[in-house]
Amino acid sequence: MKEKGVVVEIKGAIAKIEIKPSEACKNCPSGGMCRPAGKTMLMDAVNSAKAKVGDEVWVETSAKQSMIAVFFLFVFPLLLGLIAILITARYGGFYMVIAGIFGLGIGLSFAKVIDNYLRRNGKLLPILTEVIKSENA
Repeated sequence: MKEKGVVVEIKGAIAKIEIKPSEACKNCPSGGMCRPAGKTMLMDAVNSAKAKVGDEVWVETSAKQSMIAVFFLFVFPLLLGLIAILITARYGGFYMVIAGIFGLGIGLSFAKVIDNYLRRNGKLLPILTEVIKSENA
């Protein structure tokens, strides 16, 4: 997926990009998930095009990156919660609920740790591919 945005901050090799909703976002059935209330979205991206603050840029995210992120954010925590429920099924409803919540919490905590690790190493981050219009030119 390719998005147009404006660089608002640079920290080392990572640029913070402000992305406004496009026409495609208005017609997307899941547009409310990534941009609640149609607001702008801030995204970190690897600054491979050497953009500067104020530049208008193209940012690209691969389908593989998106699928890995969805897995760690949604699927993995739910799987841990479900496994915890199945393990405690013989003890009854109360224990199943507590174990499910506990498993979900562990899954979300693990997802946060993985996210921090991948962000620090610049893996799975979108890539700033091209400067469209430079404020510094």
